[in-house]
Amino acid sequence: MDLEYLINNKESEELIDIIEKYFSNDYEFFLQYIIDEGLIPENEISDALYDIFPNEYLLYLIRSKKGNIVKDYYATHVDDIKKIGDKFYLEISSPEKLSKLFPSDYQNFAERVIEGDVGYYEYYENHNVSELIDALTPENRNRFIEIIKEMLLNKLVEYTGNNQTILDYIKADDTDTYFTLTANRLNTIINDDFTDFVENTEDLENLRNDMNSWYAWGYEQAMNDEYYDTIMNAIKYVFGIPYNEPLGKYETITKKTLSGGEYKSEVLLIDITKLLLGYIQDSVENNSRTGYYSSDDEEIMSYYGSLLDFILDNEKAGRVNFDYLYPSYGDIIKNYNSYFYDNT
Repeated sequence: MDLEYLINNKESEELIDIIEKYFSNDYEFFLQYIIDEGLIPENEISDALYDIFPNEYLLYLIRSKKGNIVKDYYATHVDDIKKIGDKFYLEISSPEKLSKLFPSDYQNFAERVIEGDVGYYEYYENHNVSELIDALTPENRNRFIEIIKEMLLNKLVEYTGNNQTILDYIKADDTDTYFTLTANRLNTIINDDFTDFVENTEDLENLRNDMNSWYAWGYEQAMNDEYYDTIMNAIKYVFGIPYNEPLGKYETITKKTLSGGEYKSEVLLIDITKLLLGYIQDSVENNSRTGYYSSDDEEIMSYYGSLLDFILDNEKAGRVNFDYLYPSYGDIIKNYNSYFYDNT
């Protein structure tokens, strides 16, 4: 029998008979024999033998500590597996597909968050003036005072509150509800009851409303960031990535169109160097019928044709619970001050 001829010509039925008759249906014994005899290469994968029984062949190589050649083979034959240097990456052109790692009732929401849809959370609450002022950084508080000076200094200001100092200014100016806001008077008000002045001065109504809106935006942004971080951390769990590290890196690559042209595309690359061999082994074992020849092709390369599709069908994101999710107060204040600074 010419085993090399049978392998190169993919005579699967004859090879199966030989394995059953002369190798007691032991595929590992057969594979070791043909490698020892030099009928197939030892340090690279035989395409012919892979085409005949991929599952048994790949399992044998993995169990024989030949995982590196298996990973290299996949990086060559599966479009979304890339080898860069000595690392292997999962290439994802549409990161929103990762939403399929979540339970079905979370998938639409997760997809929107991954896509960066900033409208998934809306918040509005009418905050009191003291909270809006106290939340300002020292720089923005000074900026706030300068805005008031630009608007009202040395002008008649209508006041409807009951601060005695300001009521004395009104009395001194001999008016009903107005007083002239001089620099000295403003300094006194700032040190006396600044909040009352801001809250009860009609000319500052639009500024108060704007500050309330900026606080709401800051809350929304912080909450949206919390949703994003929670979802991304659940995805990182799948790939064994620490929460304080990015999920992957974005790169712009050149792709070809069906007509032969080229276009630029941004893709997400996730480091799967430590996971790839496990994915391959799981895929092979899922599709292999131990003890006898399997005519089905290995799953990732043939059934799926995509490592991502295999992962989406066989892995689940870490647990998430949006019912008890709240934004960081520090992030709210940071965002609020950023909006205040950008809009004044």
